[in-house]
This record gives sequence, structure tokens and C-alpha cells, in this order.
Amino acid sequence: AGCADPAVPRAADGRPLFPPGLPGSISHTGRLAVAVVAPGAGAVGVDIEDAEISARVARFVLRDAERRTLLAPGSGFTGRDLFAAKEAAFKALYRPDASDGLVFWRIGLSRRGDALAASHQGALARVRVWSGPDLSLALALRPR
Repeated sequence: AGCADPAVPRAADGRPLFPPGLPGSISHTGRLAVAVVAPGAGAVGVDIEDAEISARVARFVLRDAERRTLLAPGSGFTGRDLFAAKEAAFKALYRPDASDGLVFWRIGLSRRGDALAASHQGALARVRVWSGPDLSLALALRPR
């Protein structure tokens, strides 16, 4: 992205510290890793998931309305897709200086055209999900 120093150190809480002006996010599984930077965005979050999400985990992570609308047959989303979407949205909506109790399962998801909208206490991010037979990738962008 044009940064002279390719190192991405970690904050005390484990977050990657991308250079100023380059909001970024990292995710990995046991076999794949991805890093994203989004110059011009307020924040970005990415998540990749290769594990199946059980019905029990889906009940915990997804609200009733999300399960009825986004996980319904024909919705185009799997539990793994929506888990990845919430994780990516968490990364995009999290602010280390805020104490608003943000945990990823409290993020609300709703359909917005061909994408998802993620929200928590008035903060919004747009989320796109790509899904394959054994992998889900989600990218969330929070505007400035």
C-alpha cells in the first residue's frame, strides 16, 4: 500500500497496529492467511473461517431475527458465512478507546442489497461475504 515499513507490530491487546492512514485487518486459519488495508476507510475488518458452525453456536452468535432472515433456506448464507461476517464487522467497529461493551455476537446484521449491514450502538459497517464449499471470507468497511 506504499508504506516504507512493512512491519505490523501488535498492540498490548493483540491488535495489529497498522501505519497511520492505513486501516487494516488480518485473519488466518490453519492453512490460509489474509491481510487487507483500506486507505480512505474509517476502519476495515476481515475474517476467514473454515470450520463448520454448529446449530448451537449459531443460536448463540445470531439473534432470532438474523436466524429467521439471514440463515433461512434460500437466503444465500451459511452459519459459517454469518459468523465470519460478525467477526469482520467486530474488527471494523471496534475502537480501543471506547468502553461500549462490544463483543462480536452483539453486532446486528441485516441484508442491504447484495451485502450486509452490521451495526452496534449507532456505528455501521458494510459487509461482503464470499463463500466456498469449505471456506467463508468476510470483509467489513466502516466509513470515515
